[in-house]
Order: sequence, then C-alpha cells, then structure tokens
Amino acid sequence: MTGAPKKFCLQCGAPLTRRVPRFDSKERDACSRCDWVHYPQAKVAAGTIVVIDSKLLLIRRGIEPGYGKWGLPCGFLEPGETPEQAAARETEEETGVRVKITGLHGLYHDARPEYEVLLAFYRAEAAGGKPCLSPETLDVRTVPVAEIPWAEIAFRSTLRAIQDWARRA
Repeated sequence: MTGAPKKFCLQCGAPLTRRVPRFDSKERDACSRCDWVHYPQAKVAAGTIVVIDSKLLLIRRGIEPGYGKWGLPCGFLEPGETPEQAAARETEEETGVRVKITGLHGLYHDARPEYEVLLAFYRAEAAGGKPCLSPETLDVRTVPVAEIPWAEIAFRSTLRAIQDWARRA
C-alpha cells in the first residue's frame, strides 16, 4: 500500500521503526516501545449499479480524484454505516435518485497512489427522485450500453464493474 508512512505509534506515541515484528514474516512499521504494529488497510467504499429504462446511471465527477471523468455513484463508508447504507446514501447525494438495494454486484480493488480502496458495488432499483446535479457532480445521466464513455471512466475498479454489468445486460 502506498501513501505517507506512519511515524508514531497510535497506542503510546513512541517512534515507529521498520522491522519484521514477532509472529510476522513481512517488514512493517512497529512501535519501538510497546511493539504495536501498524497494518495498513484499504479504505472501504460502496456504490451502485442503477438501471433506469435499460440505461445505466452515470455521474461525471465534480471532485478529485477523477475530476471531469465518468463513474458510478459511490463513496466511502461513514462510521457505523453498512456498505448497503453507504451505497444508497451516496447514490442519493450524488444523483438525487433514491434507491432500493437488490443485491451485490461485485467487489473491486483499486490501488491509488495515496491509498488503496475496496469497493462494493450493489445492484439497485430507482425508488424515487430523479437524476439531478449535486455539489459533487458535473453531470448525471442515464446511458445505453452503446453510449458508455469507456475511455473516460475515472477508475479501473469502476471500469471493471461497468464492464461486468455490460456483459450481463
């Protein structure tokens, strides 16, 4: 995993050193005082595959990373939130469309320079509202498979999720 290395122990505040901790086989950042080990973890995000009238709901991102590129409604989980709740919340926040989650579409991994992400994409049905812009989107639209802007998809993980959906559509 990439990103800025941790310098101090989250348990006692002592400096971390790079070494192979006891009961491990990989070099990691470990506390020089209390032996606490920092295990980098991927961030967890969730999003939806929403089909309205046989067309896929896409957003054009209005924020970084991926500003100006196309993607699926998606975002990071909030504390205490399930992936399904996060997927539904993010979809409504980014598109104005309320959804009912109908099942897991798939799990996808994306390694970015600043962090790794594990994304859970869910199949969802529109349950209210209509597509509209948000502070995080430059465009929101439904597109048929033939008009998906494949070369303009923001992330490899999102591209793979859309490709998996298109193969089944």
